[in-house]
Amino acid sequence: MDNRGSAFDKFRRNSPARSDPTAQVLFDYEEHYMRLVKNYRGEIEFINDLHTTHTREVKNFYANDLPTFIKKLEAEPIADDVRRE
Repeated sequence: MDNRGSAFDKFRRNSPARSDPTAQVLFDYEEHYMRLVKNYRGEIEFINDLHTTHTREVKNFYANDLPTFIKKLEAEPIADDVRRE
């Protein structure tokens, strides 16, 4: 990806504009950021949906599935030394 001429150039460590940022530099940065969000909206929504689904599955596992597994394992005739592993 070629970053020449992007709003991020003004925020690079060696940029003179970084030592004295003006309102225009901040506006350019914000505008560039909003364009990125607009261009990648579909990908952002997809990742958000994946994250939401994963969070729901983790909660369900710890709230429902794991206690069921523990109860089943405790009901099985397993030797204490094996159970501690």
